[in-house]
Amino acid sequence: MGERGLVLRRSTARTPNMRAMDLSSLWTDARRAVHSLMRHPTLFVVSILTIALGTAATTAMLSVRNALVARPLPVAEPGTLHLIDELRSGATSQPLGVDAVPWPRYLAYRDLLDGPFEGVAAEAYRLPGGFSFSTPEGAVPVTGYLVSGDYFDVLGLVPAAGRFFGSDGEPSVVLGHRFWRTRFAGDPEAVGASVRVDGRSYAVVGVAPPDFQGTTHGLPADIWVPFEAYEDGPWVTMIGRLAPGTPPETALTAVRTAATNIPPLQPQTTVRGAEMPRLTGLPPGAEGPVGGFLALLVGTGLLVLVMAAANIAGMLLARGIARRRETAVRLALGAGRARIVWGSMAEVLVLFAVGGGLGIILGVRSAEVLQATRVPLGFDLALDLAPDAATVVLGVLATAIVGSLFGLVPALAASRGELLPHLKSGTTGTPRDARGWRLFVRAQVALSVLLLVTSGLFVRTLREASAVDLGFDPRGVSLAQIDLSAHDYSQEQARIFFEELGERVRAVPGVSDATIASTVLLGATYGRSSNDMRAADQTDDAARVNSAFNLVGPGYFDALGIELVAGRAFSPADGPDAPAVAIVNETLAQRLWPGRSPIGRRMTGGGTFEVVGVVRDGRYASIGERASPYVFRATAQSPVPRRTLHVRSALPHATVIQEVREIVRQLDPDIALQAVQPLEDVVGLTLFPQRFAAWLIGVFGLIGLVFAGTGLYGLLHFDVARRTREMGIRVALGARPARVFRDTVAGGVRLTVAAVLVGLLLAGLSSRLVSGLLIGVAPLDPVTFAGVGLLLILVAAAASAVPARRATRADPREALRAE
Repeated sequence: MGERGLVLRRSTARTPNMRAMDLSSLWTDARRAVHSLMRHPTLFVVSILTIALGTAATTAMLSVRNALVARPLPVAEPGTLHLIDELRSGATSQPLGVDAVPWPRYLAYRDLLDGPFEGVAAEAYRLPGGFSFSTPEGAVPVTGYLVSGDYFDVLGLVPAAGRFFGSDGEPSVVLGHRFWRTRFAGDPEAVGASVRVDGRSYAVVGVAPPDFQGTTHGLPADIWVPFEAYEDGPWVTMIGRLAPGTPPETALTAVRTAATNIPPLQPQTTVRGAEMPRLTGLPPGAEGPVGGFLALLVGTGLLVLVMAAANIAGMLLARGIARRRETAVRLALGAGRARIVWGSMAEVLVLFAVGGGLGIILGVRSAEVLQATRVPLGFDLALDLAPDAATVVLGVLATAIVGSLFGLVPALAASRGELLPHLKSGTTGTPRDARGWRLFVRAQVALSVLLLVTSGLFVRTLREASAVDLGFDPRGVSLAQIDLSAHDYSQEQARIFFEELGERVRAVPGVSDATIASTVLLGATYGRSSNDMRAADQTDDAARVNSAFNLVGPGYFDALGIELVAGRAFSPADGPDAPAVAIVNETLAQRLWPGRSPIGRRMTGGGTFEVVGVVRDGRYASIGERASPYVFRATAQSPVPRRTLHVRSALPHATVIQEVREIVRQLDPDIALQAVQPLEDVVGLTLFPQRFAAWLIGVFGLIGLVFAGTGLYGLLHFDVARRTREMGIRVALGARPARVFRDTVAGGVRLTVAAVLVGLLLAGLSSRLVSGLLIGVAPLDPVTFAGVGLLLILVAAAASAVPARRATRADPREALRAE
């Protein structure tokens, strides 16, 4: 019978070789898959590392998201806890994005909301500083909360040792569990001991539960102190627990009624109502941006896993094509296609099982590295980034699903096709064989473009942000917060303390200036205080301009390099008995007195002030903000006990702080420096999301670029091998090698251009999601998009060069002999 007449048929009878697959056969195929992979160690190792990288990226990002968003607060029935957030205009204070209220307003709320709420508690996190905790070695800074006496009861917590507070004014403290273990070695006798906090004695009455750090994710808490035992007249944040059976809508109506009925206490202040956001561990309004940013990071990790899977699928597809003859023989001898598919899938599952397991371990280690990373906040974050069981399960599921989906393609391809052509020795792959591989390579290229464009937008943002004129110079400025609020200093004593501190610090060799301020510019963790300002000769409410304000000392503008454009700066003569004065920025001057000089004019808002100077606009809350109104007032005329020392010096930051710490110890040994950090770190923190995203997504994008380059190289290498005879014939018919080279490279570039266009389209759609994090860069930035597209085309040309060079060496004699 001639070759073309040969027909191979499988018997339909059941034979030992065709027996339905049982567990023993599955196990046999799995072992065979391991042995087969071990015979190709390069493929085995590269595949495992590739999968591990994708799984690690996904697991680490899921851990971060879980710690900040998904994990509920460790309190009883967190779903019934709500913040009570007033809608205020006029005098406001916004620690952590929540409108705080004066203590008397909280007491009024607590009485009026007794029905719809089971309890209403108050808290104030000591941000950015904390408390001074006296030890035999001197005062040390600790973090924590001022809280109402019913705080722990409203949260439904049980102490790990001792008890909680009995009243708002009980002179006692509750220790954080971690602080109890580190400072007191977990000694039960610590309960009942007397400790000194900010120069006062308090009794330790209990220890907080081990997993409770406070009501805001990431903010550590060493101690809790009752409000009235510590200070009078604080501004507080309110937390309410709904009474059983009370719908949130009913409670919200009661809250809004109370908000408008309770007198606002401050002049020129209006309370328009209130909202009742859930107590989630994130500030109201932050869930969206933080959740979106973390979703971006998790999505990036998943993209790396998908690219890794596509890369593995491409390699296995090529390997399956090379083993077509072996597969055809097995099919001819009676092996079922299901058995062939399972045999190929077994290799995929082995790779993803080993790589995924390694990736989970690497993901856990990556989360530990992220947790150990110091963020310049002035304190250490209290985030538990260790992946829990749910995170590990999600990482495993993501790896298994992606691996199965991408592994099924080469497995099905291995069992597809006619037997006879593949039984002929020397047969190479067909154009159909390359279709699946081309799809994988295009997917890698498109996803690589998506990651590189996103990273490029953040890199461009960092570059643009570095060129933004802040309106002040943070270089060489060291910060240290000092709080006298609980040290029994009178206003006059506090003024004298800060004046003497400034004189002594300025006398330190190498220090050029030292001054104080109530707020640190661009200090995201320092909160925001504002008033509705109005020109004194205006009576129309529409003329009010809401403006943030800062209380600063003499020499502040020189110390920070803020340009004075009109009038004068503050001087020691602007004391408590002198007329109240203020300095405004250009934006506020233009809003209140358009086209006129504000010097000598008067304005109201939190008092009445004469404008003595105008300074150039700057950045106050974020680098990306638009020009906004701002007021500087003389700190001596608005005495508050908490101030941040600003020291400009050519000395190293650590040296400056050591000198300041020694001076403060000499003035009062019970006072510890809080929130110690360089001003440059504070400014840098405002760009932390952009910097972290640029670094992380950039690394993943480069990995994707490597995947895309190797995929292109492998595909073109296979394509050249398949078309060797064709190219040899072309050369024999007179085609020049240079033309063959150009055609081969052009084919790789054409393949890439289509994928690049898809990737740019995806990047254009996704760039809208990160537009809120971009500064000075459009979401569809043409420089970034064009640069990434050109880069991928150059990579495609480089990946095509080696196979193209091989194509030019095709031997015409061998090609003609084969034909």
